[in-house]
Amino acid sequence: MTRTKRRNFLLAGAGSAALTGAGAWRWWPEQGIANPCLSTLPRALAGHELVTAAWDRIDATQVWDCHAHLAGIGDSEGGAWINPRMQSLLHPIEFTQRLFYLNASCAHDTPGRVDASYIERMRNLLDGLRPGCKLMLLAFDHARNESGDATPEHSSFYIPDVYARHTAQ
Repeated sequence: MTRTKRRNFLLAGAGSAALTGAGAWRWWPEQGIANPCLSTLPRALAGHELVTAAWDRIDATQVWDCHAHLAGIGDSEGGAWINPRMQSLLHPIEFTQRLFYLNASCAHDTPGRVDASYIERMRNLLDGLRPGCKLMLLAFDHARNESGDATPEHSSFYIPDVYARHTAQ
């Protein structure tokens, strides 16, 4: 391929990507993609008739969120682990995933405080529920191969059961 043909090919690809991005803009969420990390539901939403109707005649002490994943990077010495690829710009997809997870969980990326920040946010969310609600913390196991052996190289996170148990206590 000649230099001119290569340049035209790249320019056409870039132009197509720009047009696709411009066309996709209409699906961009109004509130953006960053999590605002609210400490509680806004008063207008918490008092909305649908929310109050959803809680009508429900004993909050019987409510369990049965899918609350515990996560961390291991800076608390509790055994949490994150794949090193997720912390490296040499692996942009995994690096971006980590940033999305941090944003979604409202955990701060402060060195030495990520694990504690994640747990503080879970407590904050639990405090925002009706009194008596509970979370069932789930640990993350390593990915496994056909033989059942752990494959950390194919795992994003690892949270040992003992860390989940200690956190719950």
